[in-house]
Amino acid sequence: MLFTSRFGTHVNRIRELIQLKFNIRESHIQLLQPNTPPINNPPSNTNDDDNEDLESDGEEFNFYPKEADAVEINTELERYNNGVFPMDKKGCVLGWWKVHCKDFPILGSLARDYLACAASSAAVEQTFSAAAQ
Repeated sequence: MLFTSRFGTHVNRIRELIQLKFNIRESHIQLLQPNTPPINNPPSNTNDDDNEDLESDGEEFNFYPKEADAVEINTELERYNNGVFPMDKKGCVLGWWKVHCKDFPILGSLARDYLACAASSAAVEQTFSAAAQ
């Protein structure tokens, strides 16, 4: 994380705040999505009782075994913090988020909100100053 080297004493609080914002946005996005009905699995033609423990049966192969050997828990926030998609020092932050918003949908939503905010009111003040003259 970028803050680790410069703000080492505040890293835990920064992580808590980012996680809080992430959780709030994730729940908001889930509320906006329509509910999908459960998928009914059609009955299979194979005899599951005979070859219950086998992953393959003759010409067929079970691409979805019942027990996975290793399950990797990989959340969106962890992938972002691991730096899987780095940006160079001269990179455009807005351009990076435009390219990677599908990789990080919740963080991309937060980035759209926060990066759309003006860093200062200088542009607004210049507009009013020009109008006054």
